[in-house]
Amino acid sequence: MKNWTIKLFTLIVFCFIQATSIAQTLPAIVEAFNVLCPVDIGSGCSIKSLAVNKKNVEMTFIFNENIIAIQDLEDNKDFYAGTLSRSFAEDSSSKILIDRIVDEGYGLRLVIVGDTSGEQCDILITNQELKDALSTTAEDIEEDQLALGVMNSKHQLPQQRGEVTLEDIVLSNDTVIFIYNAPDEMMKPAVLKSNDTLTNVINEEFEFSTCNYFEKKLFNDIADKGLKATFRFEYNKKKKHKDVTLSAQDVAQHIVTVGKAHDKELEAYVSIMKLGMTEEQNASIDIEDDRIIITLNVDEDMISLLYIQADENNDVYINDDMVKQTILSNKSLQFIFKAIAASNRHLVYRYINSNSDKSVKCVVKNLTLVKAMME
Repeated sequence: MKNWTIKLFTLIVFCFIQATSIAQTLPAIVEAFNVLCPVDIGSGCSIKSLAVNKKNVEMTFIFNENIIAIQDLEDNKDFYAGTLSRSFAEDSSSKILIDRIVDEGYGLRLVIVGDTSGEQCDILITNQELKDALSTTAEDIEEDQLALGVMNSKHQLPQQRGEVTLEDIVLSNDTVIFIYNAPDEMMKPAVLKSNDTLTNVINEEFEFSTCNYFEKKLFNDIADKGLKATFRFEYNKKKKHKDVTLSAQDVAQHIVTVGKAHDKELEAYVSIMKLGMTEEQNASIDIEDDRIIITLNVDEDMISLLYIQADENNDVYINDDMVKQTILSNKSLQFIFKAIAASNRHLVYRYINSNSDKSVKCVVKNLTLVKAMME
């Protein structure tokens, strides 16, 4: 969600800078920007309008409910008010606008309207809260992102995992706790001793994460930040529980293992695609380490256009909307996209020009692909 908010404010700030050349007060700047609305900000979201009253700058926008339900925002308004204000203040581009809002004594009111339900959630961030947010540190943002990852995963619950139900996910100090409701019969000592029931549930949780952006990102964060994951199985009407705790290294190994379980499937799909490629197409597909590389020969104009967007390594990182459009326009390749996502590999389109030495790689990161497959 942070990437979405930063994109939103980058657009607003761009127009804000333009507007300041013809307007000096914040109400006049807002009025100048409002002429441009509605503004598409990607991921199915758009800014509907901006307004200013005696106390607040008010932003109204249409929100893609595939990202998060409006009711979930409503139920956790205080949490989102804090994380959003700190996200705005931490980003250098949006900080320009926040500084101006704070200096002129305004607060910020976000009016979020669901694109399908029409439901509305109002999130109010006071002037003092915006002032406090201006002292945000990188550590604050890192903590927010972990808490946000837990919150986003919770929104999908409850969910069945074999005989048990995942009912809650909580963050406690350096541990993310997955809380299951387990049948009493399954938790009897004799049953637990005779089979790998709990281990199977944990493995199923990691398997589920291969195709779920929020949970996959959460497991990656646990591994990367050196945290622990506890799988808590409650039973006897939740009066008792049994915990299984994994270290960050254990979580990382589970991520690798569940990805490798899809290797044979992926290799089979790649072989099928190779058989279907003709010499006239001048294309290839290969598995190279943690990447699936599709090589395409394109003309000089296409290469030149991509060069403009590439970084110093001649890489272009594709955003969420572009990946989603690629998937929607290639429905016959859904099977290969899904297998790549599950394998933890990245997808790379390597564009070359046979008449020159130029080449550009368009990189779709694994998490970006997983997210696009969910929508």
